[in-house]
Amino acid sequence: MLELVLLLLGAALSAIPLGTYLAMVFSEGFPKKGRFLRGIEHLLYRLAGIDPAAEMDGKTYILAFVAFHLVGIAALVLLQEVQQWLPLNPQGFGPVRWDIALNTAVSFVTNTTGKPTPANKR
Repeated sequence: MLELVLLLLGAALSAIPLGTYLAMVFSEGFPKKGRFLRGIEHLLYRLAGIDPAAEMDGKTYILAFVAFHLVGIAALVLLQEVQQWLPLNPQGFGPVRWDIALNTAVSFVTNTTGKPTPANKR
């Protein structure tokens, strides 16, 4: 319960300053106080090979969408396979079978449960 209260308190306290900052970024560009973030942004663009001035067409968007999800699936499968060496594993769970790990990762990434809901039950 304390964790939930702290999370909600943190979200409430950061909402106005973060919202104000984002409004300035989208309307005026980087505010003077946040100019140091511009260098970090440009570095990340350079590392990823992104041209910030270029428009993204449909084909590029679909490729980025699929690549993002494939990387997410691979990361989740990897986490499940190495969980025995990760911290905060007091029960000492071992690795998950690869097929279960893949099924779980795909389920998380695609936001599916595998159970029929009233909307998709036929």
